[in-house]
Amino acid sequence: ARDGQCVARRPGDRLRRLDVRDERLHDLDAVALAATEYARGTLSTLEDGDVRLATRLDPRLRLARCNAPLETFLPRGSTQVGRVSVGVRCAGPKRWTVYVQVDVSAPVEVAVTTRFIPRGTTLSPSDFRFETRDLARVRNGFLDDPARIVGKATKRALRAGSMLSPQLLTAPKLVKRGTRVVIVARAHGFEIRAAGQALMDGSEGDIIQVRNLKTKRRVDGVVDKRGVVVVTL
Repeated sequence: ARDGQCVARRPGDRLRRLDVRDERLHDLDAVALAATEYARGTLSTLEDGDVRLATRLDPRLRLARCNAPLETFLPRGSTQVGRVSVGVRCAGPKRWTVYVQVDVSAPVEVAVTTRFIPRGTTLSPSDFRFETRDLARVRNGFLDDPARIVGKATKRALRAGSMLSPQLLTAPKLVKRGTRVVIVARAHGFEIRAAGQALMDGSEGDIIQVRNLKTKRRVDGVVDKRGVVVVTL
């Protein structure tokens, strides 16, 4: 034996070396397995997902054999899908810590457009469908609830197959600048209705300015779901 290796000879063969595992070192495959098992059992997004080793540990890495159970953890600020760095450490007596890269996938149902959608279109159920995507590849958020889509308007034109996200949708304009609106003034349990003119566009819940057509007075009010502007006195 020489330098942790065995030397073997067969008649007529050249000298060749046979690797022998150094019992003083920790098995790198066991370290990688600890990281993947931790990710598979810990990350909440993995109900139907998968965890695979992204890159193998450098075989030149020498880690002292750990006689205690390996400790695994996620570094602060780590993502939970995509390329994830899982920490594996030995608490002693010869302490060490390494980070194992694993790929984490998690399927999610996301809404995508069924056709070309012009800007400002108010979406109906026929304008989108649901497809399965890998959460790790969803960069800008997604929508999986029809109630959050139907009745919303698109902020820009969308190609067929575009994934819908909250950033792409807005509440439709119920009131448009220059149009006639109903003003409802409420105070002390009673209300007064008056004809007005909108001085701003407005969606449900927006505060806009309107002009009372009779008094010419400008007031601020909240647009309700009917397109009525409610003024609280």
